[in-house]
Amino acid sequence: MSADRSETLKKWAGQKALPFILLSDPNGEVCRQYGAWSGVDLLVTKVGFPARSTIIIGEDGRTLRTFYGVKAAGHAADMLKEVCEIG
Repeated sequence: MSADRSETLKKWAGQKALPFILLSDPNGEVCRQYGAWSGVDLLVTKVGFPARSTIIIGEDGRTLRTFYGVKAAGHAADMLKEVCEIG
């Protein structure tokens, strides 16, 4: 899930030959529901952005694991281990 526009994600996924669809959440609605949205309250408005997070969701739609504030380096390998443990 990304705050980038769907057209941008589709182009990037094509360049990387990703075998799956990337989801776009430009307003942060879904990210907020999963607690993966950071923000700053200004005088009149809120400025927000998605926080780098990984949420593993089961086939039944339930949240199985959540990881907030993750670092990109090595994270994919760590998540592969998690998914394998979940089975």
